[in-house]
Amino acid sequence: MFESREQGGAGRLSLRHEQVLKALIECYIQSGMPVGSKTLSQMNLVGGLSPASIRNVLAELEHLGFLSSPHTSAGRMPTEWGLRYFVDSLLVHKTPDLTLFPKLEGVDTTQELIQSTSDLLSQLTRWVGLVMVPRAEQLLLRHLEFLPLGNRRVLVILVVNGKEVQNRVITLAKEHSAQELQQAAAFLLEHFQGRDLQEARQALFDGVTRDRQSMNQRMQLALDVSEKAFGLEQQSDYVLAGANSLLSEMKSADLPQLNNLFEALHRKEQILALLDDCLLTEGVRIFIGEEAGCDALRSCSIVLSRYELPNKAVGVLGVVGPQRMAYDSVIPIVDATAKLLGTLLNKSTESTI
Repeated sequence: MFESREQGGAGRLSLRHEQVLKALIECYIQSGMPVGSKTLSQMNLVGGLSPASIRNVLAELEHLGFLSSPHTSAGRMPTEWGLRYFVDSLLVHKTPDLTLFPKLEGVDTTQELIQSTSDLLSQLTRWVGLVMVPRAEQLLLRHLEFLPLGNRRVLVILVVNGKEVQNRVITLAKEHSAQELQQAAAFLLEHFQGRDLQEARQALFDGVTRDRQSMNQRMQLALDVSEKAFGLEQQSDYVLAGANSLLSEMKSADLPQLNNLFEALHRKEQILALLDDCLLTEGVRIFIGEEAGCDALRSCSIVLSRYELPNKAVGVLGVVGPQRMAYDSVIPIVDATAKLLGTLLNKSTESTI
């Protein structure tokens, strides 16, 4: 069941009002231009109503706050309130085209899978695809090696979730021999193999806090290395694809808003707050304009859904686009992609057991 924020205090419109509102919004989504009664009448989008009746209904919808007129005699556009009513009450979802989804199967690493999923969302919707990197507690330590590179640099070879290999170069406070590094790796594997990286890091920190004076050199080195190596498990909090697709949509007058959006997408704090909120809610959530609580998204809509391992949400994905996006196709695509990504991640996890 798709979920969305309900429009506070709004009752149902009459059938005639809903018919006209639905036709106008569908026309606006297609053209991006204000829509007049003449257009609706000529295109026979509202069957059975005369042009005069359509004009009256449009005026009433504007009075109720569902439509606005950007200029005199320029036609009408839906307000955020009108779009919310449309999404909640009038939208008929299309069945998503799943023919491209097999491209996600056979991807070896979580990082590649997240990037491919973001690319696919952008490709299917032609807007910005966004996928949160799975939470660190889902990266299970399977194997670990530390190789000295000289000048206090160490190559960290991590194997997580069975088959995903991650290589990182870290710099320690002082030089350590290959034997010392091997002992530190052995210590970490002995105590934390099969556990998630964040849990291992926290357990080491807690142990040091309780028993700092009796901590031996090997444990100190293990803490120092893990603090740097395990602290990089999420080098980016979400992955984007198709950001340039908004350039052609946003008009020149909206360039300051577009710059704000791109800055927010890359600075991440505001977007991550929204994604974290969606981690707590099942189903698809649709935020239109100011509903997102993010000034940079006020001219956009964002459709999000969390993806899950059994009994646990681990991330959120979705699409960022203009308010006139094709909700009827974008919403089912986001829903289906979230389910597929969760299934593929679950298969990867099961293969490690």
